[in-house]
Amino acid sequence: MRFPLSVFIFLCAITIHGSISLELQQELSQASPNEMVSCIILMQESYPFYTTRSSTAREKISTFRGIAKRSQQNLIKYLSDQKVSVEKYRSYWILNGLFLRAKPAVIREVAERSDVARIYNDAIVTVSPQTVADKTRIRAGIEWGVRKIGADKCWNDGITGGDVIIGVIDTGVDYYHPALKGKWSGHWFVDQSMPQSDLPYDDNKHGTHCTGSICGGDGEGNFEYDIGVAPGAKYAAGKGLNSGGSGSNNTIIPCLEYMGEIKKEANIVAISMSISGPGGSDIYLETFKTLLSLNIVPVVANGNDGVQGVGSVGSPGDNPNIIGVGATDSLDKRGSFSGQGPTTKRAPWNNRSLWIRDDWNYIKPNISAPGVAINSCIPGGGYAEFNGTSMATPHVAGVVALLFQKKPDLTVKEVYDLLINHADEVSSYPSYPNNEIGWGRVNAYKSVSATPAMNRPYISISQQSSGDLAAGKTSEMAITVVNIGAKEAKNTRVECVSLSNFITIGSASFDAGNLREKQKADNNGSPFKIRVHSKTPPGLKGEIGIILKAESRSSMNFLDTVRYSFTIGTVPDPITVFKDDFEYASPDSFSILWKTTGNWGYNSTQSHSATHCGFSGDVVANKSMMESKQGIDLTGYPEAYLFCWYKGKIDLPAASNPAIEVSGDGGSTWNNVGSPGRGSADWRQLRVNVSSHISRNFKIRFLLNVRVINFVRVTDWYVDDVEIAIPCDNVPPAFTNTTIIKSSLNEGPFPIKSTVTDDHGVAGVKLLYRVSGSQWVERNMNGSSNHYSAEIPKQAGTNIKVDYFLEAIDSWRFGSPNTGTFPVGASKSGGFISFYSGCTDISHIGVDAAFSLSPYRTGNGQIAVKMYLPAKMNVSLAVMDTRGRLVTTLVNGKVHRGSHTVLWNRNSNSKAASGLYFLKFIAHATGGTNTQKKVSRTERILLVK
Repeated sequence: MRFPLSVFIFLCAITIHGSISLELQQELSQASPNEMVSCIILMQESYPFYTTRSSTAREKISTFRGIAKRSQQNLIKYLSDQKVSVEKYRSYWILNGLFLRAKPAVIREVAERSDVARIYNDAIVTVSPQTVADKTRIRAGIEWGVRKIGADKCWNDGITGGDVIIGVIDTGVDYYHPALKGKWSGHWFVDQSMPQSDLPYDDNKHGTHCTGSICGGDGEGNFEYDIGVAPGAKYAAGKGLNSGGSGSNNTIIPCLEYMGEIKKEANIVAISMSISGPGGSDIYLETFKTLLSLNIVPVVANGNDGVQGVGSVGSPGDNPNIIGVGATDSLDKRGSFSGQGPTTKRAPWNNRSLWIRDDWNYIKPNISAPGVAINSCIPGGGYAEFNGTSMATPHVAGVVALLFQKKPDLTVKEVYDLLINHADEVSSYPSYPNNEIGWGRVNAYKSVSATPAMNRPYISISQQSSGDLAAGKTSEMAITVVNIGAKEAKNTRVECVSLSNFITIGSASFDAGNLREKQKADNNGSPFKIRVHSKTPPGLKGEIGIILKAESRSSMNFLDTVRYSFTIGTVPDPITVFKDDFEYASPDSFSILWKTTGNWGYNSTQSHSATHCGFSGDVVANKSMMESKQGIDLTGYPEAYLFCWYKGKIDLPAASNPAIEVSGDGGSTWNNVGSPGRGSADWRQLRVNVSSHISRNFKIRFLLNVRVINFVRVTDWYVDDVEIAIPCDNVPPAFTNTTIIKSSLNEGPFPIKSTVTDDHGVAGVKLLYRVSGSQWVERNMNGSSNHYSAEIPKQAGTNIKVDYFLEAIDSWRFGSPNTGTFPVGASKSGGFISFYSGCTDISHIGVDAAFSLSPYRTGNGQIAVKMYLPAKMNVSLAVMDTRGRLVTTLVNGKVHRGSHTVLWNRNSNSKAASGLYFLKFIAHATGGTNTQKKVSRTERILLVK
């Protein structure tokens, strides 16, 4: 009996007791008894993919974590007791396994355990390298590969990959590249073995180039270089490969685990992996099964060993349960380098339950895409042409983004079929599928056209443009929306909301009317006005949300929120503590700053910034090094980073473990913080956080441990622009639990409280207020333990208007202090809070706050709503959904004069899922002398997960 793939694809588990992979056996046989060997352990207990198939991603991950923790605990206890023989271990949940670095005897003992299924070597993995040197070219327009697969035709129909995230596991991404502006999803992971950074970076070129082919440019917009298949998509970046383009299984698996975690909170649909190693390795098979169960599609390069002929496909691109991608040229012929099938036919490749489709039959690649002379972005703002299956893989990942935008509830199997069934069978090959280009060259337009639209209106942003945002300036944002659903969208409305305290939105909505399928509308005649507060610190991130709403004749209405992030101004330059650019007038300057062994010196034939650099010279000693002579005093600084540029040729036979090391104790002990890797490399920058080594006697050295002596000029290592710098603190203090006063029946005084925090301390907090538009009055707030308070004095009289806001300055004391402030309510008109004291006029209440949504969360899913009434009134307060349907009634009846707080427990009502809701307030006086008209007000709540 044949079960469907959706049932069986996850069920196979490797259960060979005590099995050590052949590669690891060879490594163990060559290792000395005391040598530490790295490996990956797969536990015997597998995950219940079938029984959890209806669970949410969060529930699945929780289940998998629990199984991993329980089944690994005995092994972890054993390893923790082997203190001399075990150097390190690291637990995973994305597969039920661990990384282990230990002596051979321990690994052999672990292999005999009944709870262990298999042990693999921690093999080196690399990017699928370019087969020719990259060719720099800046070419405007839509790239040939994007046109070849018809992606630009999809853009015309509003399919750009909007609201979809593609993971990229590679050498990193240049976050600042103009072609990728606004494309980062906010998700970034860098393996612990590599230089750490809060923002994505790429110390190679490969990862940035691949990411550009997924989502670079802006499609139909004004940006000139449209290099990406899905310009509306966003990327999540995992840096599992170092500056030399290499890593290991233990740097890639944590990246895959991080991508799986994203599924709990964001719409990640695929992972692009342009990595490859020797074929026939199934080490990632269990990891891919977990990703597939989370409905994440792995898209993997076939490798660039195609010149070796049939069977040259690399791993993990040859695995049976992923999309393996080959490369084609502009004539749809296989790139000569592109890896070819068939795969091995041994287990688990011969387990048909893992096959993508019944007719797979060991064919690789599954599909091909443009991968020859592909122009895309590289770090530093430039562009270059690369060749490789690495370049083809992101084209396919981009198409997956397009498919998921059109139909977000696609299954993995449906994605496979849409790609493969609608690929172009070009005439270059007589039969399909074949082991040169698989089922054909991907056709984005055919695949998207064959994807059924959601059976409801589905509003997508097909284009958005805005000017640069700067403090104190106003920019305009034009939005074009299109209905990509299968039903007419009635009463379509687009709203823009600020998600940042420093951004105010003017002209905040437009009505797009009724939109038929594929019909567009825009606000070009009246764009959104995005105002940035004048006190916004430079380089701060701001965020806005675009809320899209539409009705349908059926019950399937549409609601979505798309977020856009902006960098406001320019991030301040770091403060330099030490710098050597090797631009000496004489060699004496070099000898003053550095002590050397071997032939390290300064050199004029190479430099990153003219005219000199440090140079390793001929390799003549067991330890050849260049070490800073004088210690650098870093005490008193909150954090520090080491920067340097380097290039060179590091040959494996001559040198092992070339290292950049730092010392926090004047050179007694050293810590490896980076390596140039092996092979040839052009100039690239190292950036690493050295805050854990801050001391009065901080030192740096560049070290070569030579394995074979008496080699001449086989290792060339050039170093330039070495710098220790302190990043400037441009993040202002954060305000929480701040008192927000709405119109009050009382005259005051009005106490104002706030919790104010900052990473580097708070120097002071001020309350600024004015009465009836007069001059601002400034008062220092008293504080301890980050809790600050002051008061606005009593205001005698009735209906007195008071405006107020808070400012805080942090304690950053290096260079210029951070004078940026955090005005509470900056997202309100004018950047301050307004209220009326001694309020008797109900019209003031109606205008300013008949009720206040202090949508602070009180815990357990509760949201507080405050009302201020000048008299006894009949009050109706209800929660409505976007169709105007009643969700729940909070108040309905007479309410006495004064302040009242009502709690809405969203968890107690099954209708209160994440999304947009409206609080509808209606009140009128019940009698007496108060004869003011009825007050009605509606306010929006956006509930998030």
